[in-house]
Amino acid sequence: MRKAFLTVILFTAGVSQAFGQFRYEVKRDKLWGAENGVLTIDENGIRYHSENGKTVLNFGFEDIRKADVSDPRKIRLFTYERALKRLTGPRQIEFSLREGATSSGLTQFLATNLERPVVGAYQIDESGHDVPAYHRHAFGGCHGTLRFGSAAVVFESEMPRHSRTWTFEDIQTIGTMSAYHFRLTSYTETFNFDLKQRLASEIYREVWRSVYTRVSPEQSTVNHSGDFAASSTPR
Repeated sequence: MRKAFLTVILFTAGVSQAFGQFRYEVKRDKLWGAENGVLTIDENGIRYHSENGKTVLNFGFEDIRKADVSDPRKIRLFTYERALKRLTGPRQIEFSLREGATSSGLTQFLATNLERPVVGAYQIDESGHDVPAYHRHAFGGCHGTLRFGSAAVVFESEMPRHSRTWTFEDIQTIGTMSAYHFRLTSYTETFNFDLKQRLASEIYREVWRSVYTRVSPEQSTVNHSGDFAASSTPR
């Protein structure tokens, strides 16, 4: 589903972002070494050209399997081609910003134009129910705030690369083991949260309805299998 949004104008060294047009001076990581170039993202797609003129890459939005902009200093694109280094996985192209950082405007632009998942966070213009939370990592974790809105779930982390915005259509399952726990699985990753305040039952039920009424009864049954005990029905 396409979403309307407003992008503010931002100019910093090496970064130009204005009304749905994004231009970055980047370094492209390669199998051997790296090269400097310019990455441009707008309504026509994603384009990269190296400063030495040897490399030109053009991607339509339909060519992108996944975009990861969770790290403000990097833009990662995953295509449908197989990777040369690991034939079992998709091709990954990584661009590191030489100066400046991406913004939530880029994340929302990509989420609006890509049919496939976008990993990252952007602001939503709506009020919501905020719960302070701790996101568990494989090693350690980070503190932040979970916001349950009418159209999305947002995690604002003290570590920006762990911040996320999930629209309800991008969420596969949610689950809980208690009023102080919340788990969310999207098409790209799973986040487990320890909640610092009790999550009200009516809030959980509302999120549950927003997620599971978007799928057929048959798909809902599949999604629930193996979930936590409280995931299959709203508590």
